[in-house]
Amino acid sequence: MQKKRGGNNWIGIVIFLAIVIGPNLASFLSGAIFQATGMRVGSDLIMGGIIIFAVVASLLTSALRGAGRMNSGSETKLPTTPSAPQQMGAPPRPSSLPPATGGSGTAQMKQPGTPQFEPIINPRVLSFGVAGLVIFGVIFLGILALFGAI
Repeated sequence: MQKKRGGNNWIGIVIFLAIVIGPNLASFLSGAIFQATGMRVGSDLIMGGIIIFAVVASLLTSALRGAGRMNSGSETKLPTTPSAPQQMGAPPRPSSLPPATGGSGTAQMKQPGTPQFEPIINPRVLSFGVAGLVIFGVIFLGILALFGAI
């Protein structure tokens, strides 16, 4: 039976609340910042900051949770009840191998090579994705520079 995973259920609630009360909160914070510092900050900039803060907080909590899980998983536990020692015999000889010919008189078994694992993400797809992300980022920054936002 698997344990129920919990933890990031709050992010959906935060996103819902940001959509519902975000514009009112951003305009309130904009006025408060202007009164406190005299510097005018747009509510769209505040909303962007709140979204970036939420993403960074989510990443940090996931990373810290993963690091904690890795540390707790490295503990080794010895069995508490003694078990009967296992009798180890000679491994069965496969019938496909020919009998050994040589001076030693023992069968020479071929050892399997190192296991090869397929990557989860195809490297070609990953490289196209990263290249596309960089290209769209440059286009986005170019548009921002064109309209004078930067």
